[in-house]
Amino acid sequence: DGGAMTFDERLRAKVMAKRRELGDGKGGGDAAAPTPEEIAEAEKEEKRRRKEDKVAEKQRREEEKREREATRLRKLGIGKAKLSSDDAALLTDKEVKRVELKHKRKQVVGREKDMLAKLAKFQTNLKEAHVKNTAGGGEGGEGEEGE
Repeated sequence: DGGAMTFDERLRAKVMAKRRELGDGKGGGDAAAPTPEEIAEAEKEEKRRRKEDKVAEKQRREEEKREREATRLRKLGIGKAKLSSDDAALLTDKEVKRVELKHKRKQVVGREKDMLAKLAKFQTNLKEAHVKNTAGGGEGGEGEEGE
């Protein structure tokens, strides 16, 4: 409620300043009950502030959602397959799909090459471990196969 207290204090200060400005004799001491116009103005101000906060919160949530979606697409490897909206606007639907498919295929080929290289390395390590175990006399099956 710290925000509510500061709002009340600001409202009281505004009322006091306004009274001093108008030359009202009630300007000193404790704050008297605000007039209906002041109450309406304060409510309008509070409503406007809440609306601004709500809009800012909505924008923040939308930004976080976009970031999460971009991260998810990047992890899946399809983030770069999408065309920007400016580029897509210049192309027909079929052309857009074709370009995205080309991007996707390039990425798949790159992943396939990496995976085949890892597989070849794994197979050579497996063969070496097998040769080591058979050459070592088969000492209880302990070797590098567990890696």
